[in-house]
Amino acid sequence: MDYAHAYFIEYDGINAVIVDAIEAPSVGHLREKGETDNKTRFSENPQHSSPNEYSKQNIEEEELKKYFKTLEKNLEAYRDILLFGPGTARDQFFKRISEKHFLEGKRISVQISDKLTENQMVALVEDYFETK
Repeated sequence: MDYAHAYFIEYDGINAVIVDAIEAPSVGHLREKGETDNKTRFSENPQHSSPNEYSKQNIEEEELKKYFKTLEKNLEAYRDILLFGPGTARDQFFKRISEKHFLEGKRISVQISDKLTENQMVALVEDYFETK
């Protein structure tokens, strides 16, 4: 998983298969016309910063909450959960779900991985659960 999408992969004891892919509602920080790469509008001078920077941040945070809530809802059906992926989304999501009561009795593991193709993700899940 990452901030753009998450895959749900089921393992039946023999094979793993992707059963769902969820795209995040956010496309990241959208740049307004005239904005520079450091997210300020028209100039790198701090006095000319975008007046809606706070609003953009709030929108991004709300979209991330919606994305994580969708993932949480889908996790309810699973007993063994393996979270993996590049970046910090995996750890941020794990911290969020660790505080939830619906996960009591479920086994959750977190594993760092590079960005993987779908076939590599399926192989990683198979390897992980075969060795358990």
